[in-house]
Amino acid sequence: MQLALSWSRKFDGEPSEKVIRNYFDPSENKVTKNSYPKNAKFCGSMIAGQCFVLDGACKFSFKDYEVVIRAGEFAHLPKGQYDFEVVGETPVTLVKVAPLPDRATTS
Repeated sequence: MQLALSWSRKFDGEPSEKVIRNYFDPSENKVTKNSYPKNAKFCGSMIAGQCFVLDGACKFSFKDYEVVIRAGEFAHLPKGQYDFEVVGETPVTLVKVAPLPDRATTS
């Protein structure tokens, strides 16, 4: 299991979508905000990026990587298929940041 990083390691102030959007260059990165209800579970695939949790908690499970991210934390996520799960009794709100497709690396 990997450890999530504290918001304060990257940003000053309170976690917010606005701060994240202002930090990442929109000509190079796609920033997406999503909310999921408690008990939500699904699978998907993604390019490598970062996930910031604003409220609640969630878990991403990849083949060789698993991380639980709580409010005020973020994690670097690898590319590939994953299972997603909302952890705990509250909904989760998260912001994912990934390089735009023509900027994405193959790693």
